[in-house]
Amino acid sequence: MSEISAYPGQQTSGLWTLPSAQPTFSAYGSDPESRPLRLEAQVEHDPSVSAQGSGLIWSGSGDLSSGGCHTTTKCWLETPTVTAGRLKDGWLIRWRVRVSTSTGVASQWSEWQAATVAVSGTAGNGLGAVPATRGTDSWTLAS
Repeated sequence: MSEISAYPGQQTSGLWTLPSAQPTFSAYGSDPESRPLRLEAQVEHDPSVSAQGSGLIWSGSGDLSSGGCHTTTKCWLETPTVTAGRLKDGWLIRWRVRVSTSTGVASQWSEWQAATVAVSGTAGNGLGAVPATRGTDSWTLAS
């Protein structure tokens, strides 16, 4: 798994800013046996901010890729959109992803990604591209 990302979202100095309470998560996945893969995600309350809650907020699994995802031909994978009403503006959260097969073989989870939900702020302007990473004044398109 590589190039994990949140959309819409921007990562600066290790912190993701999510200008939507309904993000999706994405990554490239590969498998030495070239099996179709899906991306799974978990979103939790940030344990350092217990006043906002604790534990799992949302989890979801994307659809299986339409083809095999080999180590030389990675597949771009995406989760469903976080269910409306699960994330609140101003919350500090953390999220992680992993890839899995239809038979339940799964990779290790990614490292936790710290994020702030900033719907009412100036974190984004609503524009974006997928798969891509937003920089200060430009986008880097991954595909």
